[in-house]
Amino acid sequence: MIVDRNSLQSKALAMLRFPLAALIVLLHTGYEGASTDVTYYIAHYVIGNLVTLSVPAFFFMSGYLFFMGKEPFSLSVYTEKMRKKIKGLLIPYLLWNIIAYLLGVAYKLAKEHTIGDVMPWDFVSIFWAQENGITATSILGYSYPVIFSPASGVLWFIRDLMVMMICSPLIYFVVKRIKWGLFPLLFFLNVLNLGIPLVGFSLTALTFFSLGSFFSIHQLDVFSWVKNRKLFWLVSFLLIVMLSVWMEILGMTSHGILNFFHLVVGVFACFSIAYYFASREHILIKWNLQLAETSFWIYCFHATMIIWLLNKDVGYFLSGIPNMGYTLNYVYMFVARLAECVIAFYILKKLCPSVLGVLIGGRLTK
Repeated sequence: MIVDRNSLQSKALAMLRFPLAALIVLLHTGYEGASTDVTYYIAHYVIGNLVTLSVPAFFFMSGYLFFMGKEPFSLSVYTEKMRKKIKGLLIPYLLWNIIAYLLGVAYKLAKEHTIGDVMPWDFVSIFWAQENGITATSILGYSYPVIFSPASGVLWFIRDLMVMMICSPLIYFVVKRIKWGLFPLLFFLNVLNLGIPLVGFSLTALTFFSLGSFFSIHQLDVFSWVKNRKLFWLVSFLLIVMLSVWMEILGMTSHGILNFFHLVVGVFACFSIAYYFASREHILIKWNLQLAETSFWIYCFHATMIIWLLNKDVGYFLSGIPNMGYTLNYVYMFVARLAECVIAFYILKKLCPSVLGVLIGGRLTK
């Protein structure tokens, strides 16, 4: 299965990249005010249900694209794809973790005259996973990692994505043979919390990379599949969000079944919306497509020490303003960090495109 670069499907995929990267920035923009504030309710109940779709959608898109190609998936195809991923993922992953570690060491030296707890030779902590992370407990009683980050915290996604790609022959074998049985299989894995107790094999990565791969492995155009049901996906997603918010307000624990459908239905809703707007002509759509090339950079750069240092003092000042301070800080931190990432991207593209190209795995347009 292939997607022509000039096709509506290719345009729809590009349409998703910048908004999803922006949602990642918003995901990492916490609201620090009281839980009784109106902004807290908006950030927690409305925005919170949207930003959680960003990482699953990226995994889904990655799985969908990975198994595309003119030739059937084989050992030679797998080898060639993995060779390309060295430049596209591995090298940027290593570089951004080195940058994150060195910036952290420099800050520690300046403030505390120490390099911190992680030594330069602790490659596991720098490039794979640090000790502290988020875990979950399976219905069988064992614990498994949900998010354990390397030196650059946000890059757990890239690490887990590379693990999924390395395991792609096994994923291809399973998805090819069980066909639509993949959906109930992933449903039970998520509802019963049957995660793999190894860092790099997050249940989110396994679920949505596999779901995305299902469509390309079985020659199904995901956009054709969702466009005829776009109203169903949108209405279903809104109903699930409303139910989830209602349960949380009442102090009820959201069930794993609801969480699973929230993410799956939400991802399909994202794809249906992208396909709808891809067929439209508007200046905002044009700008969005132009900004698609910045998505990888935004993902890696927005959480660096550089961005934090640029904004921390303004953030502290805004937070101190009576009544509206925390709201102003929340809005500022999102808008400023996103804008700074985009500006830095185009400055680097103008001044040293070769360096930028290496940092983002060659994802530069002319």
